[in-house]
Amino acid sequence: MGRDTRRFGVDAGWQNGGRVGVQQVYRDPKGPLADGPDGTIWAGSNFGITRSLPGRRLAVLQALTRANGLIDRSITQLATDRAGNMWVGTETAGVMKIQLDGFTTFGEPDGLESDRVESAFVDRDGTLLAVTNGTRAHLGSDPPNYAVNFFDGTSFHSMSVKGYSEFPTWGGHRILLQARTGAWWAATAKGLCRYAPVEAAALAGVRPDACYARDTSVFKIFEDTKGRIWASTQAPLEVSRLMRWDPATKDISWFEDNRFGLVSAFAEDRDGDIWMGGDGELFRYDGRQFTKFQRDDGVPAGFIYDLFVDSGGRLWVASINGLGVIDNPGSPHFKIRVYKTSDGLASDNIICIAEDTAGRIYAGTSKGVDRLDPRTGRVRHFSTADGLARGEVRGAVRDRSGDLWFATTQGFSRLSPGAARLPTIPTVRITDLRVGREHYPVSQVGETRIQRGDLQPSQNQFQVEFVGFSDEPEANLHYTYMLEGGDSAWRGPGRDHEANYPGLGPGRYRFLVKAVNSEGQPSTTPAEIDFVILPPVWARWWFETLALASAACLVFMAYRRRLQGITARVKLLYEERLDERTRIARELHDTLLQSLAGVSLQLDGVAKKIGQSPEATATQIRAVRQQVDASFREARQKVQDLRSPMLQGHALADILRESLDQIAAGHPVVLRMTVTGESRPLREDVDEAVMRICQEAVANAVRHAQASEIQVFLTYEDRSVHLRVRDDGQGFDLETAGRRVGHWGLRNMQERAQRIGAQWKVASAAGRGTEIEAIVPVGADK
Repeated sequence: MGRDTRRFGVDAGWQNGGRVGVQQVYRDPKGPLADGPDGTIWAGSNFGITRSLPGRRLAVLQALTRANGLIDRSITQLATDRAGNMWVGTETAGVMKIQLDGFTTFGEPDGLESDRVESAFVDRDGTLLAVTNGTRAHLGSDPPNYAVNFFDGTSFHSMSVKGYSEFPTWGGHRILLQARTGAWWAATAKGLCRYAPVEAAALAGVRPDACYARDTSVFKIFEDTKGRIWASTQAPLEVSRLMRWDPATKDISWFEDNRFGLVSAFAEDRDGDIWMGGDGELFRYDGRQFTKFQRDDGVPAGFIYDLFVDSGGRLWVASINGLGVIDNPGSPHFKIRVYKTSDGLASDNIICIAEDTAGRIYAGTSKGVDRLDPRTGRVRHFSTADGLARGEVRGAVRDRSGDLWFATTQGFSRLSPGAARLPTIPTVRITDLRVGREHYPVSQVGETRIQRGDLQPSQNQFQVEFVGFSDEPEANLHYTYMLEGGDSAWRGPGRDHEANYPGLGPGRYRFLVKAVNSEGQPSTTPAEIDFVILPPVWARWWFETLALASAACLVFMAYRRRLQGITARVKLLYEERLDERTRIARELHDTLLQSLAGVSLQLDGVAKKIGQSPEATATQIRAVRQQVDASFREARQKVQDLRSPMLQGHALADILRESLDQIAAGHPVVLRMTVTGESRPLREDVDEAVMRICQEAVANAVRHAQASEIQVFLTYEDRSVHLRVRDDGQGFDLETAGRRVGHWGLRNMQERAQRIGAQWKVASAAGRGTEIEAIVPVGADK
């Protein structure tokens, strides 16, 4: 729960009609809201929490109830921790923490017409305004689609604006602004409308002075430093155009260049150039001409939601494919740096941008708010755990006090960045330990060190869960861990709260885990588990000694018997080799030598016919060539017969089908094998590699993936032989599977594929099965 400063009354008393029973009063001498030497006073009652801010002429009371996020209305205990957070004990719902440096979220109870906030901006007087969509029903009238809400410092006040509220556009952010002259401009479905210069609170009583291009729907509006109003529009037939209102002529002009799509964002750099964003495109207007930049220039692909020029003159680009930044937008040869999830962002879908007074950039996304420090590149993520309103962040703005406001689809949240305060170094505790199928007893508050002792060889599956503790939300913590004796380095940081090591071999192990806070600072002391997996009985020293002595006795006894049989065996071996040589000689005589004799006779005939008949000579030579080819084939076949090939003369598909049936036999799995294309012989090493890869994949699916169905496809194509094995098992995480101790199957299959020059692919995800492919190019079978 974030800090909530909504004010519910100005009465200096604590009672509410004499009906509220106070459970506990707590004075916070160093509270963040303290305005005097006595600090802030908190009071818990059976109706929630009330806070008083002393040191003022009239004390202000703030009431926190279940509507503000309390999990119970009956409060029994209050206490603060070292970070200044308030811990609240309740009567029936346990304990909760009120984080004092988080977000304050406003909604309908605070005066907003709707929790769906489309746009936010600050007018010339410093008043904060929010445009909401989907309003509450009004008695006796249909509710307007858009409402304008202004903030008085405590709560919001909503109103309808004639010509604007009843004709809403679909542009969302940046659809209402106050120009330098004080005039108001609104993007509507009936054109671009101008209103007289009045205070924000008086907008409800005025009508538009003029509306331009009434036949178009205005998407976004923007005012440059010369007072010109830019607008992107769309006609009924979805024809997108760019329009500009000139304060000198009091009229609009159109940019008819058809290079423009729908302009979705505007900004002006320090040189006075106007920047516009579209679908994967940026345009720069220098007052004379437009320059277009696309993906080849580094522009992120996809829709651009927002453009923002920070205090350092950098241009930031919010796109559906990352957060881009141009350090020198006025340069003819600039570079765009794009930040993405790989750089620490929570999402690549960036919708809006703002900057705090310290120069840090805030990116609103579909998954919360990311704060980026351009000097260090460090990213901190804010979410609902920090008090941010739920939903997609649609707009962001900084008010004159330096507070940042974020418009979401479920509320309006304020963040007061203040001075940067580093979170405390987190601690970490082990909360659960499973060895094999057994749970190891762990304290309910967790353990920092566990000595598990010796484990039997069958207890080689190790799974541990852990959690970190800090003064910031647990959702901001990451974890890094390693297994000495197994892993060679630390894994992470990641968000997972558990680690799993199946199939550990015998040895001494030490598991270490650390929590890492949002600033990248790890725990000073890791939580630790020490254990030893014993080798099997036959691998222990005493068994090896006994086995060695027994083997020596057996060797001596066998030696005597062996001497007696040596003569007979040598004689038998001699006779077998003699028979084999005789067989080879007979085969060569009956085939190869006879073929060569035929060749000799044919050559004699050719010699006699030379010079007599050219045609007869050519015919005789062709016969000789055919006889030689036949001799080569006979010789090759005999050499092949003398070898012992792996497939023993059978087709790969037949042997593969038989071996896979043996693997699946006895398991509750359906195995289907499909062979397509014209089968042809491959090199022996290729046949063996394809067969071994398929056997390994099927064995993994049967034994480990808990698959109910396995499909094997062997396809002979013109330029390749394609093997694909697919199962519907439990799948696995590709990023971690190859690094787990004992998991060599994938690596072995990949190495086999690489040795024969095959393309190797593997696809898997937890709960979605696994698919393995090996594509052998046609050159590999020659």
